[in-house]
Amino acid sequence: MTQTRIYIAQVSGEGTDELPADRLEKAARYRFEADRMRSLTAGRLLHRACAEAGIPGADARVLTGEQGKPYFAFHPEWRFSLSHSGDLAMCVMSPNEVGCDIERIGDRETEKLAKRFFSGAENELLERTPEAERARMFFRLWTLKESFLKCTGEGLTRPLDSFTVSIGDDGPAIVNAGDGYDYRLYERNDIEGYCAAWCERKG
Repeated sequence: MTQTRIYIAQVSGEGTDELPADRLEKAARYRFEADRMRSLTAGRLLHRACAEAGIPGADARVLTGEQGKPYFAFHPEWRFSLSHSGDLAMCVMSPNEVGCDIERIGDRETEKLAKRFFSGAENELLERTPEAERARMFFRLWTLKESFLKCTGEGLTRPLDSFTVSIGDDGPAIVNAGDGYDYRLYERNDIEGYCAAWCERKG
C-alpha cells in the first residue's frame, strides 16, 4: 500500500552531485550561501524520496502548475512538497495532494503577526495559551496553515485569516476549508526549536 513519506534532515552541502540540473540551477540563484544549502538539502531529500518510492529520477522532471505548485511530469500517482527553515529541510511525498511547512521557532513579533494574519478563533487560542508556550503555539498554527495553503496550491493568494485551524484533543483540523474536500493535518512536535506540519487532501 502506498503511504505518505516524511523526510527531515540537517541542512548541508553534501551529496548534491546526483541532483538534477534544474535543482542545482535553482539553488545557484539564491544570493546567500545558507539559502543555497537549504535548497540543495530539500532537493536531496526529494531525490531520496523518489528512489525509495520506486520512481528514481522523477525529480529530474518537475513541472509547475498555474499557481506555482510543483508536480512530477511523469508520475501523477505521487505528489510532493518541500520546505526549509533555519538548519532543517523537509520533504513529504504522498499519493494524496500534500503540502508541508517547517519553521524555526524564533523571536518574531508573533502577537502582531497573529493579529494581522490569524482568524479570530486562532487569536483566542493564542490568548488562552500560557505565555511561556505562546511562541510555540504561534508557530504550530503558522506551519499548519501554510501546509494547508501549499496543499491546495493557493499559497498566499488566499488570505491566512480566511480559514481557521483548530487544535484539540484529537489533534489539529481545518474548520472551514470551504471547497468540500476532506483535509487532514499532521504535526511533528518532537523537533527541538522547530515546528513541522503537513496537510493531505483525502479523496
